[in-house]
Amino acid sequence: MKKINYYFNSYYENYEIRKQFDNGRFLFIFPILFIISLTLTLSLFFLIIKLYVNLKLKSIKKKSNTASFIFSENQKSIHSIISQNGVSSDVFFISTDIVEPKIINARFITNKFIILNSISNSPLVLLTLLKSIGNIVLRNNLIRVYKLIGLKNIFNSIIENYNNVIQYNDHSPYNILLSDTCFNKNVKSFYFQHAPINEKFPSLHHDVNILFSQHSIDMYRNPSNKKIIPFFDIRFVLGQEYKVNGASFKNTILVCTNKLDDKTKIEGLLNELVKSFKVILRPHPSDDRKIKVPESVKTSPGSSIWEDLKKSDFMITNESAVVLEALYLDVKVYKYTNLSSNLDNYGFYKNGLITKEYSTIKDLIDGIFKKEISTNIDVLKYYIGEIDNIKGKMNLIKNEL
Repeated sequence: MKKINYYFNSYYENYEIRKQFDNGRFLFIFPILFIISLTLTLSLFFLIIKLYVNLKLKSIKKKSNTASFIFSENQKSIHSIISQNGVSSDVFFISTDIVEPKIINARFITNKFIILNSISNSPLVLLTLLKSIGNIVLRNNLIRVYKLIGLKNIFNSIIENYNNVIQYNDHSPYNILLSDTCFNKNVKSFYFQHAPINEKFPSLHHDVNILFSQHSIDMYRNPSNKKIIPFFDIRFVLGQEYKVNGASFKNTILVCTNKLDDKTKIEGLLNELVKSFKVILRPHPSDDRKIKVPESVKTSPGSSIWEDLKKSDFMITNESAVVLEALYLDVKVYKYTNLSSNLDNYGFYKNGLITKEYSTIKDLIDGIFKKEISTNIDVLKYYIGEIDNIKGKMNLIKNEL
């Protein structure tokens, strides 16, 4: 139980923010998992499943000394870039079938196989379910807890075959489990930063940490003196092809929102903007709320921030790291604080990247009409680093491997 709690450390430390991402549905999920686990434990049928999954895991053959683990589309994009620049590894896609022809040695750990591994540890599942009743974080994340038990068996089996492990997240329960397994197996762990961070992120805990910029170095605590390699925001390699000088004016605003933003205020903003501008709404990928948008508003499919920015002259947001991509492509950024509480988790205002905030729709639209400059482009480097000498910087990583 102590270990399960450890994997959710980031949730405990920031639960007021994290709780909106909970799986929830405890009263529905708990009885189902409990009955299944109890039945499998009493019948000993879980032992047959354990034999099957262990045989499947032992059949995985390594082709490299390094294994990379990918949990999302964003992480896949970062991996593709480092792979194309000479960092080779066996690649494990966790809970996803996303793959590109350029990614070689790819294997898939499906949700079905993770669940089978959880089933094969039914006594542990049963014990954890009982202990989760009095724990609000575990109680509201039972699906993640269940998958963690399955992933623990998978990671233990796979990782012992490798010298190095690369991953692209340092705070999700699955990734903390992965780094902990590396530590227990004496396998060297590498963390490639894949998104901007703030002071709420955990201390550095991988053996080698490849970070975007000075901002990331300043934000991360490093009490164990883990190795840091200053790099650059790798995502911006994908944005280089979208940089166009002298782009034509499109009279288009990109509105980037997230789950912290008030739905009613988003709708009110859109209704005002469409009176004068073309509008594209780009909700955060995790925001599945139904937002009523005017007929003329286009909702982004969310596939590429670069594609959305290429179509836009202005971007409005309150608290979003897409400010960095927008400024990189010379899109004018306006921070509208009325969408939710006036947050500055990334320190954009504090550090001078954003120099002016707007609290009313009237001031916001007036500012856009006047094309006011409310940002300081000179601060961008502090957040994304120097995007140069890619091969030379990649050689530093290869030397560590």
